[in-house]
Amino acid sequence: MRAHQTAIFVMLFAGVAPATGCDAVDRARSRFGTTTTDTIVTATGSGLALGLQAPPTLRPGDEGVLRLSLTNLTDTAVSHVRLELIVPGWAEPMPPRIGDRPVSMSALGDGTTLFAYRMDDAPLAPKQVQTVEQRIRVPASAALKRGSGAWTRIVRARLLTADARPLAEVESEIAVDSAAIAASRSGTEADTVSIRDRLGPVELGMTAAAVRQAAPNARDTAWSQEGMRQRGLLVPVANRMALAVLSGDAVVRIEVAHPSIRTAERLGVGSRMDELRAAYGSPCADATAGRVVVRFATAPGISFAIDMPVLQNPAQLRENPDRIPSTAKVTRWWLSRGDDTCPN
Repeated sequence: MRAHQTAIFVMLFAGVAPATGCDAVDRARSRFGTTTTDTIVTATGSGLALGLQAPPTLRPGDEGVLRLSLTNLTDTAVSHVRLELIVPGWAEPMPPRIGDRPVSMSALGDGTTLFAYRMDDAPLAPKQVQTVEQRIRVPASAALKRGSGAWTRIVRARLLTADARPLAEVESEIAVDSAAIAASRSGTEADTVSIRDRLGPVELGMTAAAVRQAAPNARDTAWSQEGMRQRGLLVPVANRMALAVLSGDAVVRIEVAHPSIRTAERLGVGSRMDELRAAYGSPCADATAGRVVVRFATAPGISFAIDMPVLQNPAQLRENPDRIPSTAKVTRWWLSRGDDTCPN
């Protein structure tokens, strides 16, 4: 994320308890473009100040912070309000951090995502400021699907009463490096690209609750493997499903079985062994749970199951991974940590 950020604020008459309401919704808008200083728009009067701060520029793979602020400029405490943040569908929510304000998320019909924050867990005292930070990430290249329409850049925030009466709204625009997007999208039909310990909204080590917060449509699932009961969450990733495998209450593995979900090197289900070697170098190999699995020292944490039959003596495969034919294809792959890395 760039160090510089642009902020936009709107002042409004306090329309929440105990102050009296106002009928008009105050709005403010800022276009970042070449702006180099904060832009402040002020409505007549005093009351609550709603601020929206966003990164001026994001590129594929970048992370950024959207920051909301609510300031009580009155002489009385204010309660029964909530903040809403509406971001484009491409903005992947980052996992919440300890101490972050609780948030609910929902997908809107236009493809945007709505984040809602209750601001009345304690009354907002006179002159007090409360802030909310929402971390987002721009998908690395191919998560922006072909044919999905324009790269929308508008970010909106609004202040409402507890009964959903609007009080104020601000919106701003994140500048986009369109050349970087076009270059990163060219030559691939993949929907989503992973990074080493993260895929879409899921990151290794997240708790089940954090996964559900980052991906509200995640579904619980369970199965038996080698006589042991396993638990996990099916998580939507670019309209596909990935499996977040749990150990206790933490994600220890993220499994992929759909060809549209790819590694950062754009490899995945359906890729040939010669493509893996070209991208990662010489593999190490083993037989696990009745399937041949290959790993690479240059790609720690990534494992690929391939469609080669398991040898009668798996030790031969460990000693000589070159026995794997170049035409063997990936049937499944996953991200994990620990003992599944390939020795140097």
